[in-house]
Formats: sequence, C-alpha cells, structure tokens
Amino acid sequence: MNGLEQSLLRVLYCEIVEGITPIQTRKGEPLFVKHLSLVDQGKIDRDYLSIFEDAVKNGLPTQEQHLLELKVQNLWTDEDEKQLIVASDYVESLKKSIDKTLIPSQKSEVKKILETEKEKLFLLKFRKQSLLESTAESYTERQINLRYITTSLFKDEKGQYLFLDINDPDSLEASFLDELVNLHNESHKKISSNLQKVALASFFQNTFSLCGEEGLYGFFGRPFSSLTFYQTELLNYGRYFRSILINSKTPPPPHVAKDPELLIEWHTNSKNVETLLANKEGNVGIVGTQEDASLIAQTSNAPTISVESEAQKSGKTSMGRDEIMRMMGVTEYKKG
Repeated sequence: MNGLEQSLLRVLYCEIVEGITPIQTRKGEPLFVKHLSLVDQGKIDRDYLSIFEDAVKNGLPTQEQHLLELKVQNLWTDEDEKQLIVASDYVESLKKSIDKTLIPSQKSEVKKILETEKEKLFLLKFRKQSLLESTAESYTERQINLRYITTSLFKDEKGQYLFLDINDPDSLEASFLDELVNLHNESHKKISSNLQKVALASFFQNTFSLCGEEGLYGFFGRPFSSLTFYQTELLNYGRYFRSILINSKTPPPPHVAKDPELLIEWHTNSKNVETLLANKEGNVGIVGTQEDASLIAQTSNAPTISVESEAQKSGKTSMGRDEIMRMMGVTEYKKG
C-alpha cells in the first residue's frame, strides 16, 4: 500500500469517526454529507410507510395489483417470475460454491460463470422493474430517495443547518438536484468501497487493539444505538479481521495480511482445509495443476500436492480417480 492510499484511508477514517463527509458543488459551494444511523433510517422508514399509504389512498396500484394486470396482459407471466427466482437462486448458489472451492483454477471458472449469471439476473430484474414504474411502491421509492438527499446534506460541518429546504424540494432545478444526488452517492461509494481496508489498516488496528472486547463500547465514546452504519461496520470488520490475525493457527503471508479480500479468502480456504483434514490424519492433496498447488499454498494453511506434477513423476499425463484418492491419503475408497 503506497503513501497516497494510506492518506486516503486515514481521511476516510476521520470522516467515519466524525460521521460526516465534506464535498463541494461544481461551483465550489461547500456542503457536508451526514452519515446515517439506524435511528435516522427508522425515521425515513416511518416516512416511507406514510407516503406509501397516501399513494394507495390516491389511487396508485400496489406492485401486487399491477403484477396481476401484467399477467392478464401477458407482459409478466408466472413463467417470467419463476425464471427470475431460479436465476436469483443460481447466483446465490454460485457465490456459496466460490467460498467452498479450494482450487484456484476452478474458483476462477466459477467466478466467470457468476459474472455472466449476474448480468442475466440484472436484465430480468430491470425488465420487471421497468414494468412497475407506475405503482405506489415506485412512487414512494422516488420520494424517499429525495428525502435521503434533503435530510443528509448540510451547510455546516456540525450538521445543524440543512442545505436544502425539506418542505420545498420541488423548487430545485432538476440539473442541480441530479448533481447533488451524484455527489451524495459518490461520497458514500468512496467510503463503502474502502471500509474493509480502513478496518484492516495498521493505524486503525493499533488503536482498536487497545480496546479489547470489554472496552469496545468506549471506542466511539457513545452508545452503540447512536452509531452510524459506517461506525458499526468499522467495529464489526475490525473485530473480524483482528480475530483472524490473532486466532489463526498459522499466520497469513504478509501480503495477504494487508489485503482484506485476500485475507477473507485465505481464512475461508484455511477453514475448508481444516474440514478436509479432520478425518485424513493430516494428509491432504490439492487436486489441480502445479500453479493451483502454488496458489493454494499462498492463500491457506494447506500442505499441497499437485496432481499434474504427481502424474508426470509416473510418466503420465493424468491420474485416475483411485490414484488421486490414494495420493490424498485415503486408503479405503469405494466408488459411488
């Protein structure tokens, strides 16, 4: 991690601690994005219910009602809904498969399939949503998105003076409102995409480690119920990464210990290997190429054997099922 990235993470850490992010409009006008807490979210949810009830009273159909109409018109059928559910379940099963797969080349292939299937799922969801634009739920979502902007943008760093008039949002020019929405979303994206890195960074872990489990309550100096979502996530990720670093039987490689994504993968692989080793008396083979064996050794605690290299020792280009099982230390193996 270079100095520039370290500086960015420290800046984001300060914003998380303070619960607010400073930004500027195109004209250079300063404003501040407040980070929401669960209590803030609860108030917005209360508004959601109120707006939704008013929309239904004013004659807007619910999604359920509109879907029945679409079904009659053959625009969104039971088969379409079934296809959407199947696609969603398949994507979830692929995600779980990636977590359980040890062999890097296989994991890479599953990831490629996952990306393809996620695109298919997105298109199905987009098609359905485009048919539900004139519903009470869609109207409420648009109003709530506007509410997020009007209640989280402030003129001052302490978050005392709203930047927009919450009672008259329609007075804003559409182009300026779009700019504010983009600035708001970009500020949140910058934090959410780097939050795990902040939680693993040494400058945070060094301070975080002083708390211990009993002192965690005092890290931000106030009740957990008043913490922002980012503050809560930071504490949870901090605990998770610290637990991995402290409790792992074998310490992760230095480059893994600095990368959240690699550390999570290393930890998952290590747990999978421990499960495989449970009844193998310490012997295990990793079924794959020499490159797979090398990569798996870098991302887990597994003693590795390459099927490719073992086959070459015997002058073969491949190994049979029984040979692979014997290589893995399984002396009794019955064909299924």
